[in-house]
Amino acid sequence: MNNIVWFRTVFKKYVDKFYGKDEYLNTNIKIKEEHTLRVCKNIRKISYSLNSTEQDMCLSEIIALFHDIGRFEQIVKYRTFNDKLSEDHAELGIKVIEKEGFFQSLNPDLKNICINAILYHNKKNLYESDPNDKTILFSKMIRDADKMDILKVLTNYYDSDNSSNPALVLDLSDNNKISYTLLNNFLEGNKLDSAMLKTKSDFKILMLSWAFDLNFDFTKKYIFKNGYFEKIIETLPDNSPKNEIRQVVKKAIYAI
Repeated sequence: MNNIVWFRTVFKKYVDKFYGKDEYLNTNIKIKEEHTLRVCKNIRKISYSLNSTEQDMCLSEIIALFHDIGRFEQIVKYRTFNDKLSEDHAELGIKVIEKEGFFQSLNPDLKNICINAILYHNKKNLYESDPNDKTILFSKMIRDADKMDILKVLTNYYDSDNSSNPALVLDLSDNNKISYTLLNNFLEGNKLDSAMLKTKSDFKILMLSWAFDLNFDFTKKYIFKNGYFEKIIETLPDNSPKNEIRQVVKKAIYAI
């Protein structure tokens, strides 16, 4: 496996070519570039908590570096981060990886792990195969590392009461309502996916549903310590069943 510095350099070189004179694009490209670097830090922390080998730590960071590589072409081509209004950013990312040859130096087994972990990082359900397949472990790691940062970014966004960047909340409606079907699915403890979203409040419920899909003690403790779920609940519409929502989240987060 090439030195991780090589992959960081390749990532940076690829992203830099998307910057230009369009400030809307520049803002959102920067958001995703910085998000990626924080996800890299998160996944290294998860790796460390699992006493991973040096090779596994490097492989996890490669996955983190390229997990959102499709976002850059997505925002330039479609001017949105909403997959439903454009195309699945993970699948687009795999096309970019193959086209650019980012993983050509990896042996086939390691490349396969990276491709599948990236492909499934945004899906409703994680990659599943033979229980001994290491791809499952890396799929769980990138999903947790990604959620850690999205929760951080969006709770800060809601705290600032700043609605100046619609792309950050997937260009969803300002309608301050939660879709009935979505809420019921959440209260029943079901995982949700972005295809179900209609409003910004729906997006908040989606993020709260991530409590059902956290894979490591480290992640749960980090999210609980920073109070991300509680901050999101506080910003829900006044007529939403906040106490019931809070209890569903607590039940999931404490199931360590």
